[in-house]
Amino acid sequence: MTGPSRLAPGETAQFRLMSIDGGGAARDVTNSATWTSFKPQVASVTNGAVTGNAMGDVTIAAVYERSSRSQPLTVLTPGTFRLTGLVREQGLAVPVANASVQSSGDGAATTETTTGLDGRFTLYGVPRITDLRVTKGGYFELTRQLDLESASSIELALQPAMPRPDFSGTYRLTITAAECKATSLPLPRELGQRVYTATVTQVSNGLDVVVSGASFLSANSAVAHFTGTAEILGASFSLAAADYYYARTQPELVERLGDATMLVISGVAATTLSGRTLSGTLKGSMIQTTGSPFGPMVSQCVSSAMPFVMTRP
Repeated sequence: MTGPSRLAPGETAQFRLMSIDGGGAARDVTNSATWTSFKPQVASVTNGAVTGNAMGDVTIAAVYERSSRSQPLTVLTPGTFRLTGLVREQGLAVPVANASVQSSGDGAATTETTTGLDGRFTLYGVPRITDLRVTKGGYFELTRQLDLESASSIELALQPAMPRPDFSGTYRLTITAAECKATSLPLPRELGQRVYTATVTQVSNGLDVVVSGASFLSANSAVAHFTGTAEILGASFSLAAADYYYARTQPELVERLGDATMLVISGVAATTLSGRTLSGTLKGSMIQTTGSPFGPMVSQCVSSAMPFVMTRP
């Protein structure tokens, strides 16, 4: 496959796919291949003709007979750059999630994004001379002027504006199915809200959550647990999902139900502390299976907005 590595929004470029036989003879099979864009909102493709639709990164792939090839492509406004980075807490190798990262200056439109749970971000359309601004509640604002000459990567440290809370203790954990994606196997109403006891221990910024109050499937068949990260104004949690492809990874929160089925809850949750309550949303799923966590699906809720609330008594 041949084609450019960079394209402007609104620009179209022709990708080519060549088939080389055993004797080394090359044949253009562009029009015979099946072409796919993995992010059509960024760039679309028809018979190898790729059109940039919006700034971002995308992979263009083509399949011909039993062979496939793919190539990364970045869509950017001419004269601007892609900036990747990591935001961590000052003095610690602790990523800061959900921080706002904004660039402006040099006559270009302001661009903004937020860091992921790993503290990483990517900005597109950043001008060569840019004023970068990073903000998050509980931290002092960070500003920095950058002079970019090419696609760049940067590491930034936010200074806490207050001490980190101690989240250790016992909580009432409530997880509620909400805004579920449409499915032919909707979760029954009686499974739509689960209430457990969660015991949290904290070492530095690391959290370990032991869940009780129901019958769980786990390594010792008695308790279930997941991990989290203590932040300045709240905490984030990760509930590992099942590895359905190889069945090697057991999900962390599996409740045994009375009808011999199981409820597998997984995803990532970002919460904010208010008084004695950590509240936020779980982006993930609640899936009812039979036989095992990897067994046939009975019902499910997949959502990016399931209420996730932990309250101290």
